[in-house]
Order: sequence, then C-alpha cells, then structure tokens
Amino acid sequence: MSNANNKRIAKNTLMLYSRMIMIMVVSLYTSRILLHALGVEDLGVYSIIAGVIVLFGFIQNVTTLATQRFLSMGLGKNDISWTNKAFNTSILVHVAIALFIFLAGETIGLWFVNTHLSIPPDRIQDVSWVFQFSLLALMVQIIQTPYIASIIACERMEVYAKIGILDAFQRWFIVFLLTYFDFSDKLKAYGVLVLCGYLFIFLCYFTFCVKKFDICKLNLKIEKKILKEMFSFSSWTLMGSMSVVALSQGIAILVNIFFGVIANASLGLSDQVLAAINRVTGNFQTAFNPQIIKSYAAGDLEYLKKLIGQSSKLSFALVLLAVVPLFADTQFILSVWLGTVPEYLVSLVRVVTLYVLIDCISGPFVTAIYAVGKLKRYQITISVIILLNLALAFLLVYSHCPLYVVVMARVSSTVFLLAYRLNMLGYLISFNVKEYVFNILSRLIFVSLLSFVSIYYANMFLPESFVGLFVLLLISSFTIIFLFYIIVLSNDEKTFCKQKTNFLYKKFFS
Repeated sequence: MSNANNKRIAKNTLMLYSRMIMIMVVSLYTSRILLHALGVEDLGVYSIIAGVIVLFGFIQNVTTLATQRFLSMGLGKNDISWTNKAFNTSILVHVAIALFIFLAGETIGLWFVNTHLSIPPDRIQDVSWVFQFSLLALMVQIIQTPYIASIIACERMEVYAKIGILDAFQRWFIVFLLTYFDFSDKLKAYGVLVLCGYLFIFLCYFTFCVKKFDICKLNLKIEKKILKEMFSFSSWTLMGSMSVVALSQGIAILVNIFFGVIANASLGLSDQVLAAINRVTGNFQTAFNPQIIKSYAAGDLEYLKKLIGQSSKLSFALVLLAVVPLFADTQFILSVWLGTVPEYLVSLVRVVTLYVLIDCISGPFVTAIYAVGKLKRYQITISVIILLNLALAFLLVYSHCPLYVVVMARVSSTVFLLAYRLNMLGYLISFNVKEYVFNILSRLIFVSLLSFVSIYYANMFLPESFVGLFVLLLISSFTIIFLFYIIVLSNDEKTFCKQKTNFLYKKFFS
C-alpha cells in the first residue's frame, strides 16, 4: 500500500508542477498584453479594486483548508456517507460566507472605494461597475471552494491541473478579446469578461465533481455536529492566519514610517520572491497533504510519521535548489528581472531565502496537526510567538538597526514556530522529535550550510552574465542533489531513487 501511495504522490506532484509552470508562463504573457490592452491608468484602477476585493476574500483561505481537512478525514475513514454530509454542509457554509461578503462589499467596500481611494473623477462610475463585477466574481470563487477541495481530497490532481491550465488560457482569451474588439469602455468590458470566466471555471469544477464523486451528490442539509466542528476549526485557524498578516503588515508599516517608500517597494518585491518560492513548495506539499490526513484518519500513525519525514526532506531539497543560486548571485538575477535594482532589495531577498528555507520544513507538521484537529492550544501559542516577533521588530527599529536586521524578525519567528510545531507533534501523535532532529534536521542544516558556502564562493570565479548564471545553476543543482543523496536520504529512499533512475533510463535510452 505504501508503494502505491508513493507512486500516487509522485504522479500528483508531476501534475501539480506541470500546472504551475503552464499557469506561470501564460500569466506572464497575459500580464504583458493586458497592460497594452487596458493602458497604465485603467490597469492601475482595476488593480486597486482587485486589492479591495482580496481583503474581503481573506476568510476564503481559512475555509478552504477546513473543507479539505474534513473531506480527507472522511475519505481516510472510508465513510462516504459522512463525507457527503460534510461536503453539503461546507456548500451551505460557503454560500453563507459569499452572502456575508456581498453585504460587506456593498456597504463597507463601497464606502472605502468612494472615500479612501484616489480615483480620477471621470472614472468613478466605471469603477463602481468594476467593483460590482469583481464582487460577484469573488462570490463565485468562494462557492466553488468545496469542489476544489473535493478534487484535492480525492487526489485527482490531473483534473485539478487541467482545469487550472484551462483557467489560465481563458484569461488569455479574455485579454485577446480586449485587443481584437474595439470596446467603448475596455475597463468595464474586462470586468464583465472576468466574471464570465469565473462562472465558466466554476461550471467545470461543478460538472466534474457531481458526475464523478459520490461525496459530491447534492443534498443541501446542514449537519449541526459537522457544522459546529467546522466552525470551531475555522475560528482557531483564522486566529493564526490573522497573526501572520499582523506580522507582515506590521513590519510593512514600520518600514514605511522609519525607512520610507523606497524601502517599502523593496519589501514588496521581496515578498513577490517569497510568494514565488512558496508556490513551488505549496504545489509539492498539496500532493502529500491528502495522504497525511487520510493516514491519520485511518489510524496508520507509522505511515503518517514516514510521510512527514519524507515531505519535509523533499520540500527542503526543492527550496534549496531554488534559493542557493538566488542567494549566491542575487544582484545579477534581480537586475535581469527588474533592470534597475532598488535600494535594500538584495539584502531583503537574501533574508527571504533563509525564511522560506526554514518555513518549508514546517509544512507537513502543520498538516498533521490540522489532521488531529486540536487547534486551540496550538493557534494561541503560534499567535503569541508571531506577535512577540512583531514586538521584536519594533525594538530593532527603535534601536536604529539596518532594514535587513528588522526583517530578520520574521526569520526568528519561523525558527521558534518550527521548534514548537515539532514539540506539538511529539505530544499529539508521539512523534519521535529527538530522532527527527538528529537523523533528519541536523543533516538538512549541514547540507544547506555546505551548499550555501560552496556555491557562494564558486560564483566568485564565474562571470556576471547569463553564461555564468547557467553554469552556476548546473553546479548548484549537481552539488545539492549529490549531497542530499549521500547525506540526507535513507537507504530505502536511495534504493527507490536507483529503481526509478534505472526505469527512466531503460524507457528513454534502451
């Protein structure tokens, strides 16, 4: 069974990465065309409205996690009837959330748009229309959440990947229509077309889930016990999410007050780098998460512990492959991306590489803790840790420390969170913390230090050019893969890698 699950995880990972690459390529190309189609001013206006809508959609991230957890738990117990009840309860919950956000948007949202945003007077009416279309699009996104959660819980990642790629291409098609047809008001037309696109993708998710999954048969009846559990789970999760937002936004406000807007711009760009790297690990860990939750639900704690170790090792390897060359050749990579590199950005990006490298180890720990579901103590503790680090950032600012030192408060928070999550796992599922620290974590630290130092010094002898960057990537990738294979992987994992390598060699070269 373990071997079959490993094959499924590998297949799902490949599907998710294919999805991510296709979406990134199409999105980058679409963004470029959209700028020419709308113009700088209209694109800026639409971006402002989209930002306001995102504020209302914050709660969606919390409910998505809760829905995936409950569906995976039901499937792990092989209880289709209970899982179907959880699905239908989540549908009603998301409809209620969508209606709440609609009311909030039509009151607080419109008030904020009309009184606090800097909008050209001749575009106020158009902006109101775009706001309405965007609000309706957000409601569609929220209502489709249980269907996306069902596909992930059932581990049909190939379907999730295909619809995601279809979504990217329909967004490109919308931009194509803007450039091909001469709309009298392109801003308003774009808002309508985006709403139609969201409705189309919702119908794709809805049709597939209802036809293919027994757990998605509609029977809109609230199960009070499940609703209570979902509400409790989501409430505590919301607390932790709000503390993360408080830390990042609190640091942003401090930076704005004490360092100025240039520093804020650099901080925003470094956050884009962080988001890009997190997207890589997020896709990978999405393939592992259903198996982690299902193994806990089935009571197979040994396999659960094995999955946690494998997921944290492989997540770390993927991030290390990305961040080591970025750390070594930060200036050149940023100059290729941006042309002119703003002040502070090089040091901030290097801080980001440390933050994301430490944080990626925690991903499977968080999933396992959420699978157990005892979140009160966990969420209160991590919220306190995060807010204490915000206080630390205040002290660093008032001590006139450099900007990169202030932002290091986020790195310190993720170190303490990693330690606490490990301790929590030991308490919840009798996870052997000492064995993990000495057999896995210590080896990950050793390999990362060796990789950073060797690649950083190797880069000193390479030209600052595309050829030098290409050689650096080759050296970095080979070094990290070699060190991981020799130092980090267990004997069973080495045997699995040899078998897969031999299989691929025979398939393509024999």
